[in-house]
Amino acid sequence: MLFRKILRDFKDHGTQFLSIFLMLGLGIFIYAGMNAVGVGMKKSADEYYKTCNLADAFLYGETFTKEEEEELINNNLVDQAVRRLQLSGNLIDDKDVVLDLYFTQSDEVSQNVIMEGEKFQGGDGIWLDELFAKAHNYKIGDEIKLQVQGIQIKENIKGLIMNPEYVYSAGAESPITDHKSFGYAYLPAKSFPLYPDLPYNQMVLTSTMNKQQLEDRMNEVRKDKTTMLIMRKDHPSVSAFENELGQMKAVETAFPIIFLLIAILTMITTMIRITTNQRVQIETLKAVGFSKFKIISHYMTYGTILSILGCVFGLLTGPKFLPWIMFSFQKEFYTLPEWKAVLSGNVWITIAFCVLACVGSCYLAVRKELKGAAAEILRPKAPRASKHFLLEGMSWWKKSSFQVQWNIRDIIRNKLRTMITVLGIAGCMMLVLCAFGLKDTINSMIKTMYTDFMRYETKVIFEEALSREELETLREDGKLQFLGEYPAEVKSKDSVKSSMLNVVGEGEFLQFRDSKNREIELPEEGIAITRKMAETLNLSLNDTVSIKNYKSKEWVEYRIEQVVVLPLSQGFYISQKAYEKAGQDFAETAFLSGEGKSYYEKSEKYIVQSRKDVKENLDKSMESMNVVILILILGAVILGVVVLYNLGILSYTEKARELATLKVLGFPKSKLRKLQLMQNTWITLAGVLVGVPLGYELILMILKEMGDMLDLVVTFSLSSYLISGGGTFVVSLVISRLMNKKLDHLDMVSALKSIE
Repeated sequence: MLFRKILRDFKDHGTQFLSIFLMLGLGIFIYAGMNAVGVGMKKSADEYYKTCNLADAFLYGETFTKEEEEELINNNLVDQAVRRLQLSGNLIDDKDVVLDLYFTQSDEVSQNVIMEGEKFQGGDGIWLDELFAKAHNYKIGDEIKLQVQGIQIKENIKGLIMNPEYVYSAGAESPITDHKSFGYAYLPAKSFPLYPDLPYNQMVLTSTMNKQQLEDRMNEVRKDKTTMLIMRKDHPSVSAFENELGQMKAVETAFPIIFLLIAILTMITTMIRITTNQRVQIETLKAVGFSKFKIISHYMTYGTILSILGCVFGLLTGPKFLPWIMFSFQKEFYTLPEWKAVLSGNVWITIAFCVLACVGSCYLAVRKELKGAAAEILRPKAPRASKHFLLEGMSWWKKSSFQVQWNIRDIIRNKLRTMITVLGIAGCMMLVLCAFGLKDTINSMIKTMYTDFMRYETKVIFEEALSREELETLREDGKLQFLGEYPAEVKSKDSVKSSMLNVVGEGEFLQFRDSKNREIELPEEGIAITRKMAETLNLSLNDTVSIKNYKSKEWVEYRIEQVVVLPLSQGFYISQKAYEKAGQDFAETAFLSGEGKSYYEKSEKYIVQSRKDVKENLDKSMESMNVVILILILGAVILGVVVLYNLGILSYTEKARELATLKVLGFPKSKLRKLQLMQNTWITLAGVLVGVPLGYELILMILKEMGDMLDLVVTFSLSSYLISGGGTFVVSLVISRLMNKKLDHLDMVSALKSIE
């Protein structure tokens, strides 16, 4: 009998139960899906690092010798050490293409994954980045022609590889990897003409020592030689990927909350309504012999069935579809040999919480109706007595129209229902605004970096140090701005961190701005720090910081005179005058020019970068973000439709008696529709206003997880506000019109039947 009653109740209250199912399903869909993405990416990367024996430490310096390598290995805390020579090269046929080339006798540390071809060995040939090879249609056995420091190298491709140091391989000036213009390759040491006397400039280690211990050990081994040490966690690829996992965690936590919260609140309101309307049935069941436990268990079954079905639906669909969508987006940024979707134990804890919350709401609702004497409970519950409230005593109340007064009373009488509706609309607005805000923020970053800050046409990087005569010839142009870009170590407040020291010569191709967006010039004394770097190192104006250029053993102390704001290229910026006043020699590594890249491509000593090309590649890559935006908008629309339709039905059922009374008193359907529309408009407006700061905070939370190399400012265009708010109002209006059609089918007899 109770089973048939459950089926009947599910039929009679299908809309409310369906909305609970959908909210729970969508909440678990997003949570489990994003959890599978984040946990899967972490597990895939960890397995990749372990399988390939990713280095624990990276040493950069000049001329690492065989004796130093052996002396390091003799220390029990260093397991492996491999020397290699890293140089930048170009394709002879295409000077725009840049390759990181590694000349080494072994890849035992940071091993290559062979995607195709033979294993790396010390004979001859080249092992090429697989994605770079695909972008240029290279195949095993093809000959590739390279130019490295004026030397031409021709090798046959022996293997296509992936390397764990290049999970993330974009440069500082562009967060997107362009496999068409950038790649990497490994070559046997004997491929370089200077073999066997290669000037190895890197050494990679596997070690259990911490950074301080390794630095002390390196000072013992290399004595007067300069060395820069970067631990695995600080490697650009590893740290960027860890930051991405942090973003996944933020999205995984924040997005489902609104769906799950609304589902639980809707469950509470629905069960309160059902048990209130069935109070006579409840006491009748009790009178014919059903125990309290049996009756409570019966009503708890509603929550059990709905919560389990919703959670199972989300669990079966989220980890299957969301990783497929998100991985296609992540592959624009990161490179892994295998992409896995893996769930963590937190998903099961969340599911258990949702089930307990839904079942608990059913328990509380029916337990309330079982209290009291049987004679009292068997009578239908009388309508709540209307109470006067503070607003009715104000002068404007009497001047207000009947529609305004009626709607205010109804909202105050049904606070929980109104709160859930406002929360649902706020969630809808939050998701849509977050979608458009993310795109506005990225577009603003591109404009700030590649239009406001960079005002040159071409950046020319010296592939090898130029002679004094060559530099003087370039200076005769009079329109070039020279740069010195040096990897460095920064010591501040007892912490040491790797960063970039950028020495800027005279010129107007780089335009710096402060936090108030005012154009500023680099100081003639002291140094400027980017805002994000200042936050990372806990530094501010007038603080002092010690910096050691990777080619120097001396720490130089600078005073921070300015804080500049840059979306990318975080680090320290100092004018040439200030750098030389500090007793340092300015060694040019690049220059900026207003000429097009073709003007400089003839020289074999240059790597030429076009600002326009970088910007266009970034714009093109950002198109993949449209997938994320569509997902957010779709989720927002579903949330808005389900919440508004469900609570609209609930509101209509609860107000049926009042609406029927107004109809009898002569109110035409058009006025009743306006009455309903007015309340929906108020609630929608409240939801939109609440959703604006929530959308802002959601984007802010995502941006905070983007790591130390990005400093993005949350940006919203006016059109984003208008589209988000307008779209939310459209959804609300459509649902309101559907609800108003129910006035045509209002059962006057049932609605006006007196309470006996």
